[in-house]
Amino acid sequence: RMEIELDEAVLKIFATQQPRAQELRIVYATAKIAHHVERMGDAVESLARQLATAELSESRSLLIEMISLVKDLFSRSYAAMFEQDHARIHEIFDFDDAVDDCQREIV
Repeated sequence: RMEIELDEAVLKIFATQQPRAQELRIVYATAKIAHHVERMGDAVESLARQLATAELSESRSLLIEMISLVKDLFSRSYAAMFEQDHARIHEIFDFDDAVDDCQREIV
């Protein structure tokens, strides 16, 4: 729901404010980062549910690795956006894939 609201806000900015190229890049990057943050939230919720039911006792090392990857994914997303460190953009995809791999293995 929130992702749809963000997409609608982005479209409203495009339609009503005639943003410049730099502003378009910022709006686009913000939407992409919001998507990653939403996925991280889903992963955290899933892990919390599994921890609450003690389903992860044998996957503790994978859980710790996944938490570390999510932390790195978030910090790289932040750096790419707010510090304009464009080199980190490609790393984001690799970390996202690694988080997905851990989650698949845990599940």
